[in-house]
Amino acid sequence: MERKTVEITPSDFVESFFFLRGQPFSLDLYPHMRQIYNTDAEKLVMKFSRQCVVNDQIVRLSSGLPKKVTELKPGDPVVGFNTKTMKNEVTSVKNVWDNGVVDCYEIKTRMGHSCRVTYNHPLWTLDGWKDAEKF
Repeated sequence: MERKTVEITPSDFVESFFFLRGQPFSLDLYPHMRQIYNTDAEKLVMKFSRQCVVNDQIVRLSSGLPKKVTELKPGDPVVGFNTKTMKNEVTSVKNVWDNGVVDCYEIKTRMGHSCRVTYNHPLWTLDGWKDAEKF
């Protein structure tokens, strides 16, 4: 008997075998997540770590000017934290999209800064990356 190998992407695999609240799991409402599921793990953190903020959240461009998240465009220069150098560096917005309505958390730092992010937004801590819902 001849064996047949079927090529399947990680996102297709997840949709084929996972269930959420008793229903088949689907990425149809979240097409941007397909890229995340289909990205190699070592490349995933930086792609996944730049999303999931609330629509009216204000971010600062690298010039210091404030901008609403909904007004960001790919290519806008922002300051991001580089986990390899442990320094803030100028980077650019890669993508923007609407995640729909999901649970959100307000995260406050010891220095008094705060941000509102979705439950699954990764944040850098002294112990590495943690999703907002784990705080």
